[in-house]
Amino acid sequence: MLEKIKDIRLALYNQNYQAALALSLTLPDICGQIEYPNLKRRDGRRNIGQQYATWFNDWVNHYYADPTGWTDDYSKAKSPIFTGEMCYSLRCSFLHEGNSDIPEWDEKEDSDFHYLYKFQ
Repeated sequence: MLEKIKDIRLALYNQNYQAALALSLTLPDICGQIEYPNLKRRDGRRNIGQQYATWFNDWVNHYYADPTGWTDDYSKAKSPIFTGEMCYSLRCSFLHEGNSDIPEWDEKEDSDFHYLYKFQ
């Protein structure tokens, strides 16, 4: 794992952003499999999407808080602008389809904010 992180940093240093993103998107996959081995499908195989999103939401979510802030224990964003489910969608699009669209979220707007989820 430390080698992967080192390689991500090296890719960023060399402005190789797509390589850095691709490798970064594998980290929640690895960590989710280790931390949540019991999240499985009915057929007994690992539930990759659930492991991935759960790990992201438990460990990274709080870095994506919108202005509403965090829960009372500061462990999670009340209304994160980027979630584990969104990151998993990005992972699937970027690694399997070669694009950075996360179409399930696309452009969203509420009374306070306009959100555009597109990576370029």
